[in-house]
Amino acid sequence: MHEYARLGAENAERASLLVNAYFTLPRRRFLREWFKGRTDLLDLATTDVSFNRIVDDLQHPVQQRLVEMPEHGNHLVLAGPGSGKTRVIVHRIAYLLRVWRVAAERIIALAFNRSAAVELRRRLIALVGDDARGVTVLTYHGMALRLTGTSLAAADRRGGAIDFSRLLQDAIDLLEGKSDAVASDAVFSDADERRDALMQGYSQRASLSRH
Repeated sequence: MHEYARLGAENAERASLLVNAYFTLPRRRFLREWFKGRTDLLDLATTDVSFNRIVDDLQHPVQQRLVEMPEHGNHLVLAGPGSGKTRVIVHRIAYLLRVWRVAAERIIALAFNRSAAVELRRRLIALVGDDARGVTVLTYHGMALRLTGTSLAAADRRGGAIDFSRLLQDAIDLLEGKSDAVASDAVFSDADERRDALMQGYSQRASLSRH
């Protein structure tokens, strides 16, 4: 059904051919002609039970709308303590994995601290199982370390302390494409190049913070 809907949005005639092939071709030939190299998608088929767990079980119209928002685009959600931020993020990622068929390796989720990151991953695995194991879950500081190429181990060996406020600002500058955010010994020519290289492959990003 997902493939039919996808094709229908792009090419109605091809979507019709898909339906005809489904009902007339032997299963093996159908899969070879229409899902060559993509048969793993069939293992992600979202059953009614799975969809209910991801969307309907929220039993909260606003949270459901957030989870079912379009795959692409930037969405800013401001929520207070105890409003269900973690739950919405977890179910949104599950929706991307199971309904939109976004590969786990293309999703990154950021949490305020390590305990929040651990809890986010625990809930995600409980909801969709092994499909979630490829999702990158980091704290803001962990993401900043990755973006700036800063090593905690190297800092320890040097006996120096990392200024995390400065680290976060450097990471923000990098994401904003400011050239002075690139270290003098970097292999990239500018901040845009470094940012794009480090974020390559990620198409979906979710952020969980205290507001």
